[in-house]
Amino acid sequence: MGYIKRYKKGGMGGKLGHSNMSHWDTSEIVKEHARKTRRLEERELKENVKKEFYSSEKEGFTHLDDFFDAVSRKSNKPVKRERSAPLSYMRKAEVEEITQKLPKERILFYYFKSYYSYLLLSFLIDKDLDIRAIKASPFAKLLKVPQIKKIVSKLGNATITKEHLFAYLPVPEECYLITIDQWGKENDKFMGAYYQTSRPGINLVLQLNFSNKHDKFFKKVFGEYEDNLFQFHLHPISQNYNTLAWSRIDISEDRTEALIEEVQNDWIRLVLFEKTTIENVINDNGDIETEVFTRKKTEQEKVQKYIRTALKPHFDLWEEAIMSATIWFLAEVVGVKKIFFHTYKGGVLLKNIQSQMKPPLSIYTRLPKKFCFQQTTEYPNFLDAQIKFLKKQQPKSSIDFFVLEL
Repeated sequence: MGYIKRYKKGGMGGKLGHSNMSHWDTSEIVKEHARKTRRLEERELKENVKKEFYSSEKEGFTHLDDFFDAVSRKSNKPVKRERSAPLSYMRKAEVEEITQKLPKERILFYYFKSYYSYLLLSFLIDKDLDIRAIKASPFAKLLKVPQIKKIVSKLGNATITKEHLFAYLPVPEECYLITIDQWGKENDKFMGAYYQTSRPGINLVLQLNFSNKHDKFFKKVFGEYEDNLFQFHLHPISQNYNTLAWSRIDISEDRTEALIEEVQNDWIRLVLFEKTTIENVINDNGDIETEVFTRKKTEQEKVQKYIRTALKPHFDLWEEAIMSATIWFLAEVVGVKKIFFHTYKGGVLLKNIQSQMKPPLSIYTRLPKKFCFQQTTEYPNFLDAQIKFLKKQQPKSSIDFFVLEL
């Protein structure tokens, strides 16, 4: 495509978390530059925080944890207090221990619209369950999902079993490949804000990657530029596959609780960004050269063909699919039965997300409710130190979570 420059060195555009779309470079140069950029930003952030700490001892901070929390929350009222409880961290070894439990073969995750309702009900049902009991539970909304509603209408108010559920499964629309990675810095008090983790340490990353069917068509349309076209290498995407979406997860050491830190998708957003960019060049430049116009029209046709033929189904599926894959992984592979998810306001406050970096509102409101999460003031035990300190610094702040108990 015309906008791709093979040896263009991109960067973060001078601001943390902002990109100049350098990930569209097809060479390995951009990947190495992304790694260097991240290392430089980490070093700069850490040094700045350290300098502030060592110049602030007169303000009454007696413990580095206290100071780091105050800096990351931008508190204007530092208080002198006794040494706080040590912060907990998810360690690299914990992620690797979970990874070792994974099957050796590839993990395929088949999905069709509303499959999440079957998945959640299957966790709820042991052998059989009275439909009236489901109606009285937080999972009642699942009975209103069209596919499930058809099954229930045949059973009346009788019991429902897993056999009932899976006897009526539609044919899967898509097949995704699940891969596992990690994100963050182990036991590093200074880097939680950079990596947008609720506590310093490592997050487990679940990546939902496209199928071979998608990738073959993608390569057919875009040719040699497929490698990095819609990839953002400063995010935790797979280095071996085209990643549609991912989730970041923090897990307690005893595997009883987990916090879904984030679900995100760059691929679709960047495809739509490119579509709009090409259209703007074509429509807004009346004196555009014939050669440039012809090239842009070709690019426009490629993007439109790709969206229409291969990508469009994922528009409606990706949020459901990544959340379903995450819940399935936590429940079936890790063994977690209590899963937390950030509310929009609570996540922004706890992770100190700046205004230009705030996530989509619907992801932290509509999506968890769709999956039967319940809003609560309860929080994961491993965030106890962070929550208590933040509440003392900002007494009027409200830090709620969503919780799903399977």
